[in-house]
Amino acid sequence: MAYLLPQIAIGPIDSIDLDAELGHWRRHCEQLPLREARAFEDVEAAVKLGLDACLRSGGRAPAELHDELHARYRRLAGASPVPWDEAYAIALAAWQRASRRAREEAFDPRSG
Repeated sequence: MAYLLPQIAIGPIDSIDLDAELGHWRRHCEQLPLREARAFEDVEAAVKLGLDACLRSGGRAPAELHDELHARYRRLAGASPVPWDEAYAIALAAWQRASRRAREEAFDPRSG
């Protein structure tokens, strides 16, 4: 199954609420691009990879980081049952949401 790449706002992100993002995906794991039903624990490494990439990308596009993310996933995922192509789609979904939320908060007049 092919996944559509999400639209990720390019530009540096200063901060994201990691606890809120992990909590969101823990509660809404079924919204991730999954080939089959999985427990959050199965996809947690991929979600964390996407959140970390959101913070560390420095405004670079996901395609520019593909090989680096793949290498990091192989190191961090251990015995995860999630193959790389699915993990990449999951990481991008987490990155997209975190990026969108960070930008919304940055432009929210109530946040500062």
